[in-house]
Order: sequence, then C-alpha cells, then structure tokens
Amino acid sequence: MPRTSAATWALLLPLALCATACVSHSPVYYEPPPVVLEQRRTPDGGRVRYELQSGDVDSAGIVQTDTQTLDRAFLGIDVSDLDAERATAAGVPAWRGAYIDSVVPGSAAEQAGLRAGDILRSLGPQEINAAGQAREVIQTELRPGVAVAVTVQSWNGVDAQRELVSRTLQVVPEARAVEQSRTQVRDLAVSPGVRRHTGLLLAEVPHDLSLAVFEQPEPAVLVTGVMPGSPAYAAGLRGGDRVLRVNDEPVRSREDVERAVTRRVAAQGWGLRQDEIGGHSEWLDEPAPADPLVLAVDGPLGPHANFVELVKDIKDDGHFHIPILFSYDSDVAHTDWAFLDFILQFGATYHGRDLPSATRNESRRVEFSMLPFGMFEFKTAPEGSESTYFWFITIRS
Repeated sequence: MPRTSAATWALLLPLALCATACVSHSPVYYEPPPVVLEQRRTPDGGRVRYELQSGDVDSAGIVQTDTQTLDRAFLGIDVSDLDAERATAAGVPAWRGAYIDSVVPGSAAEQAGLRAGDILRSLGPQEINAAGQAREVIQTELRPGVAVAVTVQSWNGVDAQRELVSRTLQVVPEARAVEQSRTQVRDLAVSPGVRRHTGLLLAEVPHDLSLAVFEQPEPAVLVTGVMPGSPAYAAGLRGGDRVLRVNDEPVRSREDVERAVTRRVAAQGWGLRQDEIGGHSEWLDEPAPADPLVLAVDGPLGPHANFVELVKDIKDDGHFHIPILFSYDSDVAHTDWAFLDFILQFGATYHGRDLPSATRNESRRVEFSMLPFGMFEFKTAPEGSESTYFWFITIRS
C-alpha cells in the first residue's frame, strides 16, 4: 500500500479544516412582527393597546399600553444647560440658570418679551439651575392660560458700559396637546407538553385579563408563539390566536388542549414527561382517541381551523458529516447541506430557513449555490428573489 507523503497530508489537513469552517451552521434569528391583540378607545377619550410579547419557550406576556392626550403648558422656548463653558462665554456664574437658545416665533414667550440669549433664572417661585429642571417645571407645574412670573437675565450696553440686567415678565402659557403613555406587562406561563409535540407555545390568560383584552369573562387559551417549521406552523396557527375548540369540543382552559394532545401522544407510545402530564395521570387511562387533532382558533388574522400533526419531539435534529465531501444539518426550522464545499467551493451549498410569518402562509428564506467559480446562485425570501449566473448576470424579482 502506498504511503501518504507529508506533502499530501499538508494539503488534506487544510481541506478537512475548511470543510468545517466553510459551512456555517449558526442559527439565524428573525424578529417576528408585533402582534396587536386589541386596541380601542377608552371612555375618557384615551386609547388602550394590548400587544403580545413573545418570550422564550417557557414564558410570554401581554403588554398593556394606556395612552392619553393631555393639554400641557407651552411657553415656546428651547433651553440648554449653563455649564462652565457656556457660562464663561456668557460672563455669568455656572449652573445659575438655563440658557435660552431660541424662542418660537409667535409663542407666548416671544409675546412676553423673552429673547434668545437670555438666561432663565426662575419660573414662578422655582429657581432654575439646569435645562432639564426648566423643562420639568414647564411640563408639570405650569398651567395653560395661567400667568406665571418668569425671571431672566440679559446683558445691556456694550464693552465697559455693559451690565447684567434682571427682568421679570408675566407669561401666559399656551395649551399644547401631548400624548402620555403608561405601559405594564402581565406574564404568562407556556405549556411544555403542547410545545414539544406540536410546536405551539400555548398559555392561559386569566379571566380578569381576558375580560380586559377580549371582553370575555372566561379565561382565554392563547397561542403566544409558534415554532417556525413545526406542525402547528404548517397548519397555519400563529401567535395571537385564541384556541376556541379542539375536535369540536369547546376549550375553556389550557388543560383542555393539553389533555387532547397527551391522550394522542400516549396512544403513539412515545412516552411523556411528568411536566407534560401536569399531574393528570388519569388522562393516560382514558380510551385513545381515533380522530386526529383539529384546532379551531380566532385571532388578528381571523378565524381558522386545521388538522395539526403530532410528533415525538419537535426538537429532533439531524446531523451527518463526511469531512470535505458532504455535510448535512437540520432541525424543525432549518436545513443546511453542502457538497464539496471547500477552498474554491467546487460543489454546492443549500441553506433553508422557516421564518416567522405575519400571515397563515408559510414563509421561507432559501439560498442555493452551485459552483465551480460562481456558476449559479439563487436566493429567495419574502422580500423577493435573486438569481446570479457566472457572477455578473443577476436577475431580481
């Protein structure tokens, strides 16, 4: 048998290393669009918005944002800090007022006689020492239509005749409508058993929050997320859906869905973890259902019903590698393979990703290249597709 020379090993070793380096199997994450569960006007004229907050595989939340439109005082001045540099240039002590950079034409401040370059010393009884403090006093303590005494300093005269003059002016603030928002988050726990066998991230919304968001007094069973590429994803279920029925039976709690999934998984003989049974071992003694799992939902994308396939473990991965020659990686959301992908990529590569979808249709990003030397490349994504031939011939759509 011929012996492998040192020169041959010197060539093969970099190729073997490049077989790993040239094929990237790092996961690619895409931020799903926000899911607005509900938004409406409140009796006081404000707005309330409920948005689904996708967390990790064990938690999620509902973000409530209350927005009100309020009339706030508006003087019409823009101020900055009177720091050491600005104070030295102005010839006044530092941090003893705020510098008026500009005055809005036609505003209450201009009508009262305030000018750019004045040094704001007080607003009513409040002495001013910083720009942020001045803004806070205007926003929180002044009232539209209620006159306030404003004291400013400015230089009069020139050269040796210059003197720092203090003036107190009566300014009547105008009303300016501003929006003020307050946000709070209600955390939700996600079902582990349903996720493992369907790809659904499922939570129960308590009755008080369900009443506020969905205007129904009973708890709501909410899809907080769907794993891209999973059976639930392929069935068109999406984050924000409420599960209404499972196989024509009304859903009143998360346990109704967990029970339906658990009984069907047990019938397959796949085995169940304790956290998937949730203390309901009696579910395993019930007769195995003969019909497939069908979920009916309603949500931001409208009503929908479909069969959902069950799998043993949604996280099952596939890996197969022959150094230099072939590499294959896959899981529920992605598939990557490469053939002769080394040095000058004399071969082919494929990268496919299931993406979060804002519709009930599946969304994918695919990249494929067949070489040598840039012979053909193809990319497709929700935003469009692109084909490249021999490096310089590109077709986009």
